[in-house]
Amino acid sequence: MGHDVEMFLASTVHNSSYNHSKDSRPFKKVVIEGVPITFIKCRNYKGNGKDRVLNILDYFFGVLKHTKSLSPPDIVYSSSPHPLNWLAAAIIAKRSGAKHVAETRDLWPETFVALGRVGRKHPLSEVLYRVERFIYERADALIFTFPGFASYLEEMNIIPRGRTYYINNGIDLEEFDRETLEYPCLDEPMNSDKFKVVYTGALGLVNGMQVLIDAARLLKDEKEIEFILYGDGNERKELESEADGLQVHFMGRVEKKLIPGILDKADLLLLLTRKTQMHYKLGMSLNKLFEYLASGTPILSNVETRYDIVKDSGAGETIEGENAGKLADTILKFKDMDQVELSLFGERARREAESYDFTHLTKQLLEIFQEVLFIEN
Repeated sequence: MGHDVEMFLASTVHNSSYNHSKDSRPFKKVVIEGVPITFIKCRNYKGNGKDRVLNILDYFFGVLKHTKSLSPPDIVYSSSPHPLNWLAAAIIAKRSGAKHVAETRDLWPETFVALGRVGRKHPLSEVLYRVERFIYERADALIFTFPGFASYLEEMNIIPRGRTYYINNGIDLEEFDRETLEYPCLDEPMNSDKFKVVYTGALGLVNGMQVLIDAARLLKDEKEIEFILYGDGNERKELESEADGLQVHFMGRVEKKLIPGILDKADLLLLLTRKTQMHYKLGMSLNKLFEYLASGTPILSNVETRYDIVKDSGAGETIEGENAGKLADTILKFKDMDQVELSLFGERARREAESYDFTHLTKQLLEIFQEVLFIEN
């Protein structure tokens, strides 16, 4: 839209061994579609252990170093997967006299606390909560990708200094439609005449994949139903072992450009997470949801929330979380629906996706930037 943008990214790709940095140089500069991008050299990691912590620190110190000579920007925009990204942006904004807009995509450490992965009083949790509070109380504006952010701020007794906004994740519909045509799925399970129940995304603890295996076990005599999973993660080997002998296909990780063609061949898409009060209170901002909606395929979700995009849009059904029996019964229900009813779910899904097209969301974001630039401290 005519603005000068520079991006500073970690060289690593999450849930992948790929690293943009191939040599010992501390950073790599490229231009993609006219946008200058600096990849900060970060070490590879697997899972959520020590190496991931060191990877985060690599980025934090690297981005501070490589932005020292940056021409003063109007806005520093930091999008979280972790709070140290915000902290680096706050430092960069202060030393350059810029406004800082902090976007929250993931709550660290609240997500891990809610899942029981770490205690609220754990030293690491306390540090991350302090960083979170520091940013929320000092940033010029906050953007949240989940609609229930106000209840979280109230619960944490945080009063932001700047204005707060809600913009969910979204989808580039033009690109999605082009990739659907350019990269049709040729995988054997996806081209059968069976009822194809598809899941795409990470296979980790937070995704609550055990319920899928349990549902597949309940449906093992339904030979016309196939479960097809695209993705990788810490739980994959264990899940594969449990799914032995069931109609479950683990297809592994694929390039993002192949996802539209995969979803186009599916009969039903699964949106699964662990059952937590956090999802109920805050709502959903899963990237895969918007790909699902764009595909025009019915969705079966077990994400129970007050802000239910699937249910409210009529794009599918939402059931009780982590209930394998209910999941199995509802899959059978969709399988037995006539094509007209299934098509209606798909049409409503695609219509809902239009509300989250990037062209629409980008205009919202630009309006926020313009507001922030004219707010006096």
